[in-house]
Amino acid sequence: MKKLILLSLIMVIGCIANSQTTITIYPDTLQGLLPVTAKPGVFYVPKTSVAETDFNSNGIYQNAIRTHVIESALNNAENLDECLSIIESVSADLQLLSEKCQKFVFIFEKMPAWLSSSSDGSPASTPGWFVLNTKPPADWEAWELVVSEITNLLVNEIGIENAWFEIWNEPDLGSWTASEAEYYELYKRSFDAIKAVDNTLAVGGPAVNFWANDIYWQPPAGKISMAQADSSLIGQLLEYSADNDCNPDFLSWHNFNLFDQEFKEAVDYIKLKCDDLSIETPTLMVSEWNAPSAVRESSLHKAFIVKGQESIIRESSIDNQIIAAWHDFEEGASEFHSDYGMLSWGGIHKPAYYATLMMNELKGTLCKAESDDPIVLTATAYEDSMYILLANYCPTPIVAALGHTFYQGDFNAIDLDNAGFINLETGDLSYLESIYSGDVIIGDDSPLHIAINESIPSYSFYEFYQENPRTFNLNLEGYSDDYTAVIYELNDTINNNRFKFDSLVNMGYTREEAADYLRENQGLKSESFSFTSGETSLNLAPNAIVLIKIGVDGVGGIINETENLGFKAYPNPTNSTLTISGFKAQNELELRDFTGKVIRTFNIEAGDSEIDISELKSGIYLLGNPKNNISFKKIIKN
Repeated sequence: MKKLILLSLIMVIGCIANSQTTITIYPDTLQGLLPVTAKPGVFYVPKTSVAETDFNSNGIYQNAIRTHVIESALNNAENLDECLSIIESVSADLQLLSEKCQKFVFIFEKMPAWLSSSSDGSPASTPGWFVLNTKPPADWEAWELVVSEITNLLVNEIGIENAWFEIWNEPDLGSWTASEAEYYELYKRSFDAIKAVDNTLAVGGPAVNFWANDIYWQPPAGKISMAQADSSLIGQLLEYSADNDCNPDFLSWHNFNLFDQEFKEAVDYIKLKCDDLSIETPTLMVSEWNAPSAVRESSLHKAFIVKGQESIIRESSIDNQIIAAWHDFEEGASEFHSDYGMLSWGGIHKPAYYATLMMNELKGTLCKAESDDPIVLTATAYEDSMYILLANYCPTPIVAALGHTFYQGDFNAIDLDNAGFINLETGDLSYLESIYSGDVIIGDDSPLHIAINESIPSYSFYEFYQENPRTFNLNLEGYSDDYTAVIYELNDTINNNRFKFDSLVNMGYTREEAADYLRENQGLKSESFSFTSGETSLNLAPNAIVLIKIGVDGVGGIINETENLGFKAYPNPTNSTLTISGFKAQNELELRDFTGKVIRTFNIEAGDSEIDISELKSGIYLLGNPKNNISFKKIIKN
């Protein structure tokens, strides 16, 4: 084992000495449709008219928009009629938002004082929000009436066709202070009330702050066993719903840590749990995610956003991801103060938001790409163009090494604490870091020691690149002509509004003057770029990001990525038949595989129609109108 560790270190040192990473992209090796998760989803909480206008006019199609409009109405009304009136007053805004996204997520959360079983208001301790009540209703039937009336207003009167309903928000962080059993009753009664309005409406939850949390406890950082996960609120909700005829249409959770591996960990567990319960895996939604507060506004934040989205696209089957949040919640003492928003309080686009804009530019079909070093890369081909998004993601070495120990070694923080490598009580990681850095050597006499030693190369790699630029050599395999391109770079100074804001303030601008100036000059700036004989190279600072658009004749003419909600297809996934609804006249639909090959053609009548795909192999297909090549939906055949 010591020889293997030494060999790994030699390889890492050799790589670092060269300071170069070679990337080969295969434009003709297509790996499937770019998922809608590549489009930015956002928790839409604008605190100013500037932020609201910016969002409504940006022209971006979101993979999902999550809104707290129901919570706001419940908390600011004294009865049901007032609640409905508040929602109806913003109906035009809701219709506009509905047109901008694939899924429009409404949260039923916070028990208003006029429904609560508690007389003291039971305020939650969770920061960032004022919360009226966290207890069950005094009258469950009254709550069901509220849920059904709000649902009916949104869907049937205002006409939100893509509404998805999430039951509660972060019950594990104090916004539900009743029992777990009472949460299940809340979920079941809300589920039934929504389905009574329209049985095809999507209902889900529980929107826990971390996928494996329970109302009463949180697991340690790192690998979580099946038994631990079974005790989580998600695990228990799946069991409860399977026994009570209320299987969620979607499961939602949040993620605010630096271990991007957790996206896949959550998906793997949920799929196994659903298999054990003999139920279909529901739609999976990360309804809030972002970096932890200590990292927001840092140099790492922008690259972390790209890394997280790449993990969702490449390594999990998450259907929707929603970044928290569109706008900073609190004004704070400065313009950049580690809040949730993609926009600062003054409406300035943060570097992390520019990262989502660059991801949003990707189009078409995912292409195969290989590298001789760890990279964050997404490459796509679309209508004679290549799109390459590359981030020189450089987490702190201890985070990278810990992630390796946790998820490649199958250990967690308690394992490390019990073995004396860290101290959870004081938060001391110094002894473990001294091993990762090579100052202390341990043997290989246990699986935990082996996992720690095998994480040393990861620590060494990022220790170097955290402080040094990195050269990337790119090659378009099979394409040896000269190509013109456009490159957008985002680093600590280029296209970086935090750097610009600080510079303006240092020049004597007030906070308001600097914000006003930057809002008028916020477009991403690009430069010309080129490939010679299909190759190029570029240097990137730590956590810098580039988006390269290249004109390449003959690539990407098969599949487009955008889903259009002009019609519904359900149930999805399905074993046999799909019901098609939403067409006002006869239409022709094609079913294609992921290479673009037409498998079946269907003539669809106005109203509801049914199509049979029972004879098809299990897999993912695309269903849409051949006359409109951007209106294809992903269909899963079980």
